[in-house]
Formats: sequence, C-alpha cells, structure tokens
Amino acid sequence: MSLLNTFITRQSQIHRNGLAAHTNHANPFFQRQLYAVTESFKAMGIGVAEASHRALAQVSAQVDLQANLLSFVNTFWVLGLMVLLLVPRPSSCDAPAQKKQRQVPPCTELRRYHSTTQNHGSASKSRSKFVGKSCLFRRTKGVSR
Repeated sequence: MSLLNTFITRQSQIHRNGLAAHTNHANPFFQRQLYAVTESFKAMGIGVAEASHRALAQVSAQVDLQANLLSFVNTFWVLGLMVLLLVPRPSSCDAPAQKKQRQVPPCTELRRYHSTTQNHGSASKSRSKFVGKSCLFRRTKGVSR
C-alpha cells in the first residue's frame, strides 16, 4: 500500500512539473484563463491585488487536480498490467483431462409417427413415437431405407 501511495505521489509531482512548465505569462491560454479568473474575483468586489493572488491560487489548484488525475490514470494502468502479469496462464501440461463426450451424428432427423388405436369402441386415442434417423449416409435418388 505504501508503494502505491509513493507511486501516486511521485507521478503527481512529475505531472505537476510538466503542467507548470506551461503556466507562464508567455502562454496565451494561461494569460486568458488567469485574466478571466481575476475578473470574476473583481466582480465579486475583491481588490485587484487580492483578486490576482486568488486567481493564481485557483489556477494552481486546477493544475494540482489535473496532475493528480493523470497520476491516478498512470497508477490504474500499472496496476492493470501487474494483474495481467500475475494471472496464471494455462499451459499444455496443466490442461485438465477432457471428458469424452458421446458422439452425436452430425445430422439427425427425428420423425414422428402417429398411430391410432381403438379402445374397446370408445374414442380413439392417438399415440406418438419418435424414430431417429441418422444422416451419416447420403440418400440417393430412388433408394429408400
């Protein structure tokens, strides 16, 4: 557990350094974001200096959140890879003996024959019986089995 925590912390630091490298006044996207946040604080009635400090703190918090998210994504992939490597692989020596299954002909027809019997003059009863026929041998014309 401590190794996992250390990995997350280190990954977060690595990603924060990478993201912080792009948060400078030479980056127009950073300037636009910082200006928008500063203006929103000014609209709340906060002074210019305090609004600027709060805006920088909020952008820094956003960078931290993004760095943490990226570190958790990396941790997810590393843990997934570890699980994949730890799952035992079946080998040919470890294969369980397969049960022999009853061979069923590839094409089996079931025909239903009806027979009618009389029961001492009462109503007739119908009985059915199923007769199986294998199609292992092909029928030829004019030959019946």
